[in-house]
Amino acid sequence: ACKVLGGCATGGAKITTGGNLHAKFVIHTVGPMYKDGTEGEPEELASCYRRSMALAREHGAMSVAFPAVSCGVYGYPLADGGRVAVEMVAAALREHVGVGEVRFVLFNEEVYAAFEAALQGLEADA
Repeated sequence: ACKVLGGCATGGAKITTGGNLHAKFVIHTVGPMYKDGTEGEPEELASCYRRSMALAREHGAMSVAFPAVSCGVYGYPLADGGRVAVEMVAAALREHVGVGEVRFVLFNEEVYAAFEAALQGLEADA
């Protein structure tokens, strides 16, 4: 399914069918490689989540699962990546009705703790 997409720019998102998966769709997004945080990385990472949520909504997805985009081999700091992810998904859920459930499927306890702290920070600001 990806062969017909023609690639995907950093910060972009594209959608395919789920193929043999139990998911109806797969949203493909390309996060930024982290350099120092001053070369547009936060905006590109935010765009990944924003565009992915928009595609999910446009295609009638009721739930979405995200990994910690760019927080692995792309070197994005966990605390910053978690904050961007949680803030962008929360904003998308507030602005647009449609997707009813979002899960972050995270690699290990360290990543989970960073995303949990970001969520707690968001709740404290509310």
